[in-house]
Amino acid sequence: MSPAVRILSPEGRVGSGPAAPAGPVGSLAGQPVAVLDNGKPNARLLLTAIAERLAIRTDAVVSLVAAKATAAEPAEPDILQQLAAARVVVTGSAD
Repeated sequence: MSPAVRILSPEGRVGSGPAAPAGPVGSLAGQPVAVLDNGKPNARLLLTAIAERLAIRTDAVVSLVAAKATAAEPAEPDILQQLAAARVVVTGSAD
């Protein structure tokens, strides 16, 4: 008896449509801004610099700089909970 043949499709699954973009933030004066470092080279440096400039321009406060375990994995639930306290989260860096 020969082993069963399994055929896999490279097409992936079709998900629901894209999520709606967030609305305008409004004033950031005194509001917390957070950074989520995705682990890419120099991401923390770049994203923190962006968050600090945003804070200076808007009178906000950089309140948290957190890092994911790796760029390929989602952030841990405890990090997401900490980020939820921020009004704005600066993240994203690609090769």
